[in-house]
Amino acid sequence: MDWHIYLDANDNTGIRIDSDKLEIEMHEVLVVVYLIQEEVIKIKQEPNKGKKVKNKNPVQDILKIGDWTGGDVVLPLPMA
Repeated sequence: MDWHIYLDANDNTGIRIDSDKLEIEMHEVLVVVYLIQEEVIKIKQEPNKGKKVKNKNPVQDILKIGDWTGGDVVLPLPMA
């Protein structure tokens, strides 16, 4: 890869993408929302049915916040 990409969060209001690649095929920009905690879940299917396991930082949602086609851009976060 002959180009670089840098990501930065702007005061929890958006994601800034900086790149020296000015044009590129479209890429979806996704944000993964997760809980910073541990939860215990009970397995419902075999072979571990009935067992309880700890799940750390469980994912709550995956959100598309925009498309990136190269260059610099700031994409707003929906929860801001």
